Amino acid sequence: MTTARGRYTESVKDYNTSIKKFPTNIYAGWFGFDPKPQFKAAAGAEQAPTVQF
Repeated sequence: MTTARGRYTESVKDYNTSIKKFPTNIYAGWFGFDPKPQFKAAAGAEQAPTVQF
């Protein structure tokens, strides 16, 4: 899960940076490309669920 979250974060960072650089920012504005949010875990996600067998 950590690997997937890291890849997502890196991809979002690259995307957000690229739509702010010239000349990509012109096309991004024309076609409505907006910055994407970074990953945020839900409240309580740091606690593992209890499982009973």
